Amino acid sequence: FNSNPITLVRIERNDSVAGELRPDEQVYEIIGGKKHLIPNLDIFSDYGFKPQQVQFISQENLDRYSTVRLLQLQGDKTKTVYYITDNGMLRRVLNQEVLESYGGRTEDIVMVSKKELNFYPEDKYVYLEQPYSGDIYLIDGTSKRYLTPMAVKRLGIKIGQISSINETEFGAYSIGKPVVF
Repeated sequence: FNSNPITLVRIERNDSVAGELRPDEQVYEIIGGKKHLIPNLDIFSDYGFKPQQVQFISQENLDRYSTVRLLQLQGDKTKTVYYITDNGMLRRVLNQEVLESYGGRTEDIVMVSKKELNFYPEDKYVYLEQPYSGDIYLIDGTSKRYLTPMAVKRLGIKIGQISSINETEFGAYSIGKPVVF
């Protein structure tokens, strides 16, 4: 699926069997010197991978690889880049300046299938990391919409659904109408 050489790995457990995968085992692609978690066995199979291709690796060795954070849909003519947040959600990267503000490089982008891209929930609630104000915004395309505390409560937004963004990204969004209900 990718043009880069790929090694498939997993941590060996007591119930691990070479050549077989359990649904709760985490399989990683080691690609371009980074580890990319394949979210589930359905997506693993979608890529055409076979359990026999997966090698065992120690946790210590796996931890030496940094995690893939930048994704792009294979074959997407718009070349939209997405970022996987710390809470496992997906947010569109607006431009090259935003990408670089997080230390991202275009060579770190991994091509993924539509099935994998659709697996990740959308990261649409954010707050400005520095200077922190406590204000929460709804990302709506290329704009940010302030959410009143009442709107946050009524929408049932949980703390795990809110991500911090830096000042460069915050400034890249235009200001939309606030959500006041």
